[in-house]
Amino acid sequence: MPDSLFQWGTDLIIRVQSLRNPFLDGLFTLLTLMGEEFFFLLFLPAVLWCVSRDAGLRLGVLLFLNDCTNGLLKETFNAPRPDDPRITVLREETSPGFPSGHAQNATVLWGYLATQFRRPLTWALAVVLPLAIGLSRIYLGVHYPHDVIGGWLIGAVILVLFLLGTAIVRQINIGPGITLLFAVLVPLIILSLSQGSGAVRVAGLILGLGTGAVLERRLVRFAAGGGPGTQAAKLGVGLGTMFALYLGMYALFPATDAFRFVRYAILGLWVTFATPWLFVRLGLAPRE
Repeated sequence: MPDSLFQWGTDLIIRVQSLRNPFLDGLFTLLTLMGEEFFFLLFLPAVLWCVSRDAGLRLGVLLFLNDCTNGLLKETFNAPRPDDPRITVLREETSPGFPSGHAQNATVLWGYLATQFRRPLTWALAVVLPLAIGLSRIYLGVHYPHDVIGGWLIGAVILVLFLLGTAIVRQINIGPGITLLFAVLVPLIILSLSQGSGAVRVAGLILGLGTGAVLERRLVRFAAGGGPGTQAAKLGVGLGTMFALYLGMYALFPATDAFRFVRYAILGLWVTFATPWLFVRLGLAPRE
């Protein structure tokens, strides 16, 4: 990338940071958290358990594939992050800069929800939140503007391709055997393209999500709806058990890629199969 682009980006970051104050520091830190793994660990299960099982599953696959694509692009470009001494870096980041994963994630997440539910609120969120989250990365001094713009554009392309792909898949009668085959093949493809910890995490999650989805349809078939009290109870039980499992495996399993893969595969299986089964057993969700 030309030096003039980095110089322009540095100047823009400095101008944006000239507006810094404690309120904006907190606001943009909160916004940037909405593009990170912890947020998705809360948000995706909530969609799957409480709003729509199918939309939640597709959104999960989309986000994990998007995350893997972002990792591959970062490795390919290996672009620097802002390092001018006049820039205040408010959040520590170690991965390459281009494209911005936060901007890319926000684009596919909120864009997909808008296309599925097609309500004024979801369309507004699909515009406002990617813009705000992208701006937060510039304000925090961790991305050049072209990193963020690239993340928006790449996320939009991935979203369109995913929507076209799922539209084709819906025209085909895919049985549980084919679903399981894809749940195994896609992680293998991901791992063949990248051996990084991010790719291992995504591959494990896709294996667990796909396997759990097939088991859930055959053995549980829960319904995602319910009143406010029931939905709150499902979130409490579901998120509580999920994080207990996540933290327990994190403490017990060695920090190797093999165990990371197993850990995230179990987590995906827990979210899509074990938790819906638990909801039905506790009377928090009826069977379809």
